[in-house]
Amino acid sequence: MILTDIRKVIDRKFETENIMDAMRYSQGYIDGVKHAPRYGILGSADWHSLNDYIVEKCKEKLALTIER
Repeated sequence: MILTDIRKVIDRKFETENIMDAMRYSQGYIDGVKHAPRYGILGSADWHSLNDYIVEKCKEKLALTIER
């Protein structure tokens, strides 16, 4: 549930912002999720999943930019 909501926000950022701003914004979520297992909210697998998701979004955004 939490990861799905985070992914929706990140998707929106990558659609509306340039890649550098979207990456910087997404990094805040990665840092937050990295410390979340300490509080029992999310596990470390969730952190890796979100990190991989953001990397894929960056690749997609770069591919769209290069095609133009």
